[in-house]
Amino acid sequence: MERHVPTLDFYIVRRESVENDVRAVFRPTELGWIVRCGQEPDIRGKPERGMPWAVCSSAEDVVETVKDFYRHLAPDYYVFFHPQRQMIKSGNLLVDGALVLVEAVRGWPEGLSHGKEDPQAAYEFRVPTLFYEPSRIRGDGSLLSPEELIRLGMQIERKLRYSGIFSTHPVSVEWSANGLGQISAHDIRVH
Repeated sequence: MERHVPTLDFYIVRRESVENDVRAVFRPTELGWIVRCGQEPDIRGKPERGMPWAVCSSAEDVVETVKDFYRHLAPDYYVFFHPQRQMIKSGNLLVDGALVLVEAVRGWPEGLSHGKEDPQAAYEFRVPTLFYEPSRIRGDGSLLSPEELIRLGMQIERKLRYSGIFSTHPVSVEWSANGLGQISAHDIRVH
């Protein structure tokens, strides 16, 4: 990502060369691959909701899933895929002016991100901050260690803030941490 926020390596699959694009990068992985859909960001448009996605284990599965998605997508949408990763902890980071809210759960962020699950922990910060001391904690405050909070602040929030992305609109970022403590951003939305 041009703002140097840690993200997953993903690969866009062109409609006209699905099989070649998939086979050029596919390799077997223990957790499989995630196939997702997207559209060029447009802050005037509605957020993408209910876009299809799938978990695939073989190159053949990825190819067939991508072809199926493209059969049902409008021309301005695209399909991409990335290796699945282990998610020990995950959540959402919301920046709205001087308020930064970090919501966290153990495991996958899907329930939290889709409003089906409440956060197991929520940490509020006031800017400027390096995520050292939350101004308020709700839920299990020990879910994220001080080191994990600092990594979220330095590797995601601070890099996006320096880029000026927060200057006009609230922004939310879906994030996850794997078993090695690596943090990555998945979806970045300007509201």
